Parts: sequence; C-alpha cells; structure tokens
Amino acid sequence: MPKTATVKIAGPRQGGQILEITGYCPALLVDKGPLEVRFRADGIDIGKMTLHQPDQDFKLRFTMPPQLAGRPTLELEIEVGRTVQAAGDQRPLGLIFGTFTMK
Repeated sequence: MPKTATVKIAGPRQGGQILEITGYCPALLVDKGPLEVRFRADGIDIGKMTLHQPDQDFKLRFTMPPQLAGRPTLELEIEVGRTVQAAGDQRPLGLIFGTFTMK
C-alpha cells in the first residue's frame, strides 16, 4: 500500500464486533524505528497500532464503535506513518495486508 489506502468491507451487524486485520511488516519499514498505522471507518477513528518487529506477520484487533453497527458496508481508511522505496522501485511502499475480517 502507499501512505494511505482504502478498502470497502462489510460493516458490523451489531455494536462490539471485532475487526481483525492481518498482514506483514517488511524490515525496511521499521529500520528507522517503530511504525504507526492508523485506521478509520467511514471517517470514524477505530484505532492505531505501533509495529516494531521487522519481517513479521501481524494480527490487529479493534472493537468497532457502536455508531457503525448496522451499516452494510464501511470504507476503511488505513494510514501508515511513513513509506519507503525499495531499490529500483519508484513507488512509495507501506505495509502488506492479508485479511480484513469482521467477527
């Protein structure tokens, strides 16, 4: 992903459901220190995490705010604190995401 990205996901059917996010943090992103990643759903802050471990899978869990309950879909905005450029690649690169699951 670049510095910011969006993804459409199914909304929570009821308050208190958990959004579980999996992904991978390349070493290049945390070489200069911890990386903060922030999440918003339909413009509402749902949480942030700081990643420290290079070349590791991660699993993040956020309790969804009650005001999002019952929405059929959400636009999830993801923002990383910084991006990097790999050798020979001009694109700004951030985290690698695997799954977004509402539980």
